[in-house]
Amino acid sequence: MKEFCYIIITGGFIILGAIIGGICAYYTAIKTIRIQFSKKAAASFRASFVKELILLDDRYITEKTPRKKAYDILTDAFLKHCIAFNKFKVHIRKNNIASYEKAWNDLYHPYKDDGCDYAFLEIYFCGSDSPNEQKKVSEVVLKNINNLLKFAEYE
Repeated sequence: MKEFCYIIITGGFIILGAIIGGICAYYTAIKTIRIQFSKKAAASFRASFVKELILLDDRYITEKTPRKKAYDILTDAFLKHCIAFNKFKVHIRKNNIASYEKAWNDLYHPYKDDGCDYAFLEIYFCGSDSPNEQKKVSEVVLKNINNLLKFAEYE
């Protein structure tokens, strides 16, 4: 009878260990899938800004590819960026959403003081065709884009 009790106790611990191991494996798999999904979303978010980063970066300005105005670049890309911003927003932690939205507003809603939620890009409008003025505006835009893309950095 004593051996029978040991067998039952041992079997119970084996079953309990298997259940605990299964639960741990399940939660690890769920977490891994979430991480992979978030990384794919981050890569997609970053990819939506690549063209604009190249167009604004001095390293890619040549005689064959002259500098475009930052205002025109952002105006052309606004819808694409808006879609990417909203798609990626679900992957931002709740305590970082305000910072994420601020980074977006710094890029597309600078000096907005009328309470409307529309893109206000006139701050990037440079009436001068001077390369130095265009370069200054491009540097501000690049800084704002990179601040937004920090939320999609890989861990």
